[in-house]
Amino acid sequence: MTASAAATTLEVRDGLSLSLSRWRPEASVGALVIVHGYGEHATRHLELARSAQEVGYDVFAPDLRGHGKSPGVRGGVPGFEGIIADLTAVFAQARAANPGLPTLLFGHSMGGAIALRYALERPAEVNALALSSPFLRDAVARPAWLLAVSGVLGKVLPNLPTVKLDPALISRHPAEVERYRADPLIYHGGVRANAGATLTSQGAELLARAPGLAVPTLVVVGTADGIADPAGARALAAASDRVRLEELPGGFHELHHDDPGTGVPQKFKRLLVEWLEANARRA
Repeated sequence: MTASAAATTLEVRDGLSLSLSRWRPEASVGALVIVHGYGEHATRHLELARSAQEVGYDVFAPDLRGHGKSPGVRGGVPGFEGIIADLTAVFAQARAANPGLPTLLFGHSMGGAIALRYALERPAEVNALALSSPFLRDAVARPAWLLAVSGVLGKVLPNLPTVKLDPALISRHPAEVERYRADPLIYHGGVRANAGATLTSQGAELLARAPGLAVPTLVVVGTADGIADPAGARALAAASDRVRLEELPGGFHELHHDDPGTGVPQKFKRLLVEWLEANARRA
């Protein structure tokens, strides 16, 4: 039986209090840390959290700084280093609450890139990794001027809003697109200059480091993703024998929110539940 999330906060290295949602099971088989995507927040992955709780996982899902209910510049991402440091605090809490049990890591979109970096840098803490539509390459053709100056803008005018995300690219389901548009916890402004520069540079760096990935990794992408180019996930799978790549034909960026009539969200959920079950440690 699932229960509602416990909403709390977690103080991190610089005194900032991250908003943290937690779903506790009746008897734990491990911990799951969920890392959301750019501009969104943790509870947009509610179905995964509840599915994991039903399997027996103790689920920890922070709102990254500058996102959701956490403080910080809305949509600002000055680099991944600070986010990785924040996640170490989340992992410390998750591991302390579930001693001797596996700790799994899930990341969506930008969160997929962050989760991949965490697994590359701290493999001893991550028993298994799952990435949903990881942002490793941009599927949107950006203006040439923006690409040319993105790195400079990210340093000189880090919080400058640039191009906006088109909500129609997240899902083929009109109701989900409207839900996204109406969500007050989502950052709906233009992508901050520092976020664009960070995502571009990190994607290339992570693919270059992919041969060193030691953590078993499930990657699920939609072939029609118009935000995170599926070619990035394919390059990751080609670079590491630790990666299992699943491509869902016609799927948009948010596979968990895609049109149910296509069968994509059902297939996505099945793959994730199988992954959770396969990595559970039962008494």
